Amino acid sequence: MTAGDSYLLCGQADPYWLSTINDFAVPDAPILGLPAAYRRIVADGVAALSRGDAGAAQAAAAEAAAQGVPDHGFAEHLAGLAAIRAARIDDAIRHFHAGIAAGPDIAAYRRNLGTALVKAGQFEESIAAFG
Repeated sequence: MTAGDSYLLCGQADPYWLSTINDFAVPDAPILGLPAAYRRIVADGVAALSRGDAGAAQAAAAEAAAQGVPDHGFAEHLAGLAAIRAARIDDAIRHFHAGIAAGPDIAAYRRNLGTALVKAGQFEESIAAFG
């Protein structure tokens, strides 16, 4: 059985699992201790994501990255979420990898990378990301 077969089988056995695996998480822990101005930029990006405005979310991610604040990869992760909203899966995967490199202990980054890899049909890689 391939990883793709396993994914489909799990979806048939537990539709709730399948809907969960297709959701993306916005972690907030990496930004809680950062300067207020930076948190505002990030909050604007997250709000843009929630209303489906990928362009505004991408702009907020770029502005956050330009601040140079060590954010444990959150600006990259936000850019990845914006890319998902804009249906640019390869860009999202690249940003998620960069976010993980800067914040390897943040579980939501790995979960979102794994989910993006599933959407890209890269099942073997997604298993490694979730692991």
